[in-house]
Amino acid sequence: MKHKKNFLSIFVLMLSFAVLIVGGLVIWDTLGKETSAETPIINTDDYYSIRKNATDLQVDLYKQLLDAIKNSKSDETVAGLVAQNFVADYFTFANKLKVNDIGGLQFIDPTLKVSVYRQAKDTLYSVLLEHLNNNTVNQTLEVASVNGVSAQKIDFTLLGEEDDDGEREESIVDAIEVVVRWTYLPSTEIDSTKYDTEAQIILMKDGNGIYYIVGVNHEEETQ
Repeated sequence: MKHKKNFLSIFVLMLSFAVLIVGGLVIWDTLGKETSAETPIINTDDYYSIRKNATDLQVDLYKQLLDAIKNSKSDETVAGLVAQNFVADYFTFANKLKVNDIGGLQFIDPTLKVSVYRQAKDTLYSVLLEHLNNNTVNQTLEVASVNGVSAQKIDFTLLGEEDDDGEREESIVDAIEVVVRWTYLPSTEIDSTKYDTEAQIILMKDGNGIYYIVGVNHEEETQ
C-alpha cells in the first residue's frame, strides 16, 4: 500500500465529529516553530512526555509505551502504542486546564505541531472554552479504553516539488499504519456518540529512531 505525501505538506483526513462529516481532506503545514500550547507534564524523557493530571488510562498506556521502547519491542508494537497514547490524550477533554491545552501534541511530528494545534483549537476543541468557563470540563469527554486493532509496515511515498515539466520526484520511505478504536466514559455534558471512535494513523521515525504521527485518516460513517 502506498500513501502520497508532499515533500512540504502532509495531507490527512481531518478528525471530525462523526455526525457532521464523513471525513475531509486537510493540510497540516510544516511550520518550523513550536506551538503556543502549554501542556502540563510530569515526565519528560528521551522519548515523549505525559501531562501532570493524566488519567489512569493515559498513565497506563504511557508506561506500556516506555516499556516497549526500553525493551526493544517491534516497530509495530511501539508505533501502535504511540497511536494509542495520542488518542487517549487528544480525545479527552476532562483533564484539560486551559483553552490552548490540546492533547496528544507530544506524539505529533514536531514540524506539524503548530498547524495541528491550530486545527484542533478551531474544530474539535472549539467547545472547550465554554466548559472551562462553566467549570464542567471534568464532566466532558474522556477516553475509557483504546485498542490497537492492527499495525503494519507500509511504503510511504514522498513527493518533491514540481519541475519545469510538471513532474515530481518520488522517494519511498518506511512508515507504519495503525488502526485504533476507542470508547468513552459516560458524560453528562457531551454526547460522546457524536465523536470519533476509530482512526487510521500513519507514523514515521525521526532521525533518532523515535516514532511520530504524520497523518490521521478518519472514515467513520455519518450517524
